[in-house]
Amino acid sequence: MVEFNPGAPAAPIHQGSEDEAYNLLAGQAGPPAIAWNHSPIPGGPKQDLPVGTRIGGPITGALTTRQSTDPQTREPQFYQDGNKKLDLIIPVNVPELIDPSNPDDNGDRRFFVRSKMLVAMKEEMKRLKVDKLGVGTRIYFTLTGYQPNKNPAYSPSKLFTCEIQPVPWTPPQEQANQAAAQQMLAQPTQQGSPVSTPQGWADPAAQAIQQGLGAQPVQQAPTQAAAPAPAQGLQVTQEHIDTVNTLINQGGIPRDAAVEAVAKKTAEGDQAFFQALNNSVPF
Repeated sequence: MVEFNPGAPAAPIHQGSEDEAYNLLAGQAGPPAIAWNHSPIPGGPKQDLPVGTRIGGPITGALTTRQSTDPQTREPQFYQDGNKKLDLIIPVNVPELIDPSNPDDNGDRRFFVRSKMLVAMKEEMKRLKVDKLGVGTRIYFTLTGYQPNKNPAYSPSKLFTCEIQPVPWTPPQEQANQAAAQQMLAQPTQQGSPVSTPQGWADPAAQAIQQGLGAQPVQQAPTQAAAPAPAQGLQVTQEHIDTVNTLINQGGIPRDAAVEAVAKKTAEGDQAFFQALNNSVPF
């Protein structure tokens, strides 16, 4: 019988995300977990994947945690001091795991990282001298062997190596600003008058921003003196600056995010162009 203890603290209420809400409506619990075993025969016993199996792909969202559960009883697990054991959940996209019989399978999966996988990941991050991983980081785990479990009731522990190709982490709000700016640059609108495409514009779809994001006139910020020429020869023009100001004034995009979005769309990877454009837009 469960006894009620009026003095016990109330369990925290789970506040789920919007994605969780729509997954619930769709009858889904989120992308499938990546399993290191499979059943050669549908419904048959599962077998471990061969040693040397490598699975991974780009990280597609924020890393989260969830309390670990016992693999046999599914009960929540705790350490001896009463703290919860946690799994690290990493959302990734793995095209190689797409089920061809499922038209809705886009390759999105989740790593549930614990035990030896977590040790391998920590070692790789220490080697790379990084403490956070941004969206787009490529992460791979390779099954390298087995180690007898201290508890004979459990299967041997799997051993892993981890390979990470990091992308700088940015705070969620900055990610949202960049996403909004890129969306405005990529989607044409029905209003506004055409404006010529800035020199060096990398994608014709980005002409949308020159075609106007609305009928209202834009209050342009005064420009500074001539910006330094990028090393690769691409010049910052008034049209590049006008595009940044359009994102700021009509789209409400913060200045730094607007500059970064235009620089990335125009000359991705050209640090000199980015610096020249950044120096040309007043704070």
